[in-house]
Amino acid sequence: MPTRAMKRLNTIGALAVLVFAVVLLGLLWLHGNRLLFSSDEASSSMAPSACLHGQALYRDFFACMGPGSFGLQLAAFRVFGLTMWAGRVVVIFDFALQCALVFWLTARLAGRRRRGAP
Repeated sequence: MPTRAMKRLNTIGALAVLVFAVVLLGLLWLHGNRLLFSSDEASSSMAPSACLHGQALYRDFFACMGPGSFGLQLAAFRVFGLTMWAGRVVVIFDFALQCALVFWLTARLAGRRRRGAP
């Protein structure tokens, strides 16, 4: 029989999944395929697109970010094609996941009582 704490954890987890879905879908709808005039827009997508065309990171060109970020973006480009939406989907997914985790952690810590508290 589930205890009260287990029911609360299940509710918090379900709400965290809902927060993730709302943020993910909202950002994909609002920013997924919009043109932004930013200096980072081209530089963050140039390296994965060069890797997509056969060049090697740090051998053929230099990049300012770690290879893991470009690896994830390269995977998105391979799956979804070389589009602006595919270049942003990794960042949007990461941001939605962070929002859900912050919600979950805050909800978990807010439910605890401090020692000595009535």
